[in-house]
Amino acid sequence: MLDNEFEAAELIVKGLAGALSAEEQNSLKNWKSNNEVLYRQIVDGDNLHEMVSQCRLFPEDEGWKKVQEKIGDTEETNNHKKSLFKSIPRIWRYAAALLVPILTAVSLLLARTSLETIYYKEASTGKNETLSVYLSDGSIIHLNSVSTLRYPEKFKSDKRVVYLEGEAFAEIAKGDAPFIVKTDRAQVEVLGTKFNLSAYEGEPASVTLVQGAVRVAIPDGKEVCLHPSQRAFIDEESDTISIEDVDTEIYTSWIEGKAIFRDERLEDILNKLSRWYNFNVSFENDTIKDIRFGCVITRKDKIDEFITLLSATGKVNVKKHNNYYHFYN
Repeated sequence: MLDNEFEAAELIVKGLAGALSAEEQNSLKNWKSNNEVLYRQIVDGDNLHEMVSQCRLFPEDEGWKKVQEKIGDTEETNNHKKSLFKSIPRIWRYAAALLVPILTAVSLLLARTSLETIYYKEASTGKNETLSVYLSDGSIIHLNSVSTLRYPEKFKSDKRVVYLEGEAFAEIAKGDAPFIVKTDRAQVEVLGTKFNLSAYEGEPASVTLVQGAVRVAIPDGKEVCLHPSQRAFIDEESDTISIEDVDTEIYTSWIEGKAIFRDERLEDILNKLSRWYNFNVSFENDTIKDIRFGCVITRKDKIDEFITLLSATGKVNVKKHNNYYHFYN
């Protein structure tokens, strides 16, 4: 059990230095389980950079005094500071010395957050489900099937941040604070716009802009700005972002219960439809996965009718067993 902000900050910094004992690792793990969103905010590179920069604007003594006032520094807390360096092997003391500004920054961030508590909600969809989430700033996030959105009950004044797994179409209300959608592989920053973000696990991430302007960034620092009717495609293997001009209806028609495919791979088509109709597929070989089709299907259509049409093309054969479809030559 961590008793104050400094103790939590201490373990986070030691974790960054790779100097946690087994007991400390367990303590930090328990703290993270109850403060998952806060921890993600702390280790976010932009937040740490901003906080460290702010710390360096002040003299060290004055800066630390402010931290003490924020976290209620006591003799016990001072002992924590001393034990931090005593418990770290010599090689890590040098690393810890370099991390002092970060320790101060983390302490400030924790103290500031404790006074400005943010409560998060979570909305999720299963297969064959969609959901519209209305946010406190007037923005609307439309979730596609098998997607999760984590968002605050009320946004902070300086930044609007939500976390997405899966796919969503966003209608962002204009405001002075930037709106940021974060995924594991990229983040999209906007002020007021409409765009589609797809970030399903195991599939390439992409951002399609309908209206306004967005900036797309990936973890290695690369970023691009999109204009309406452009799509950013993120290749994780090469750490690149490519841009192409597109018909946005292809990537946003799901909002109206319709899927449009134009010369797309069979595997990609079936992956998308399986989230709508909750079925599983297998392929006899990789060549079948790359066969290309074009079609339009709505949620009202029955999947068996669509599979029958695929077979009728003569390009592929299909066997069905319960909820499984096997494609072969």
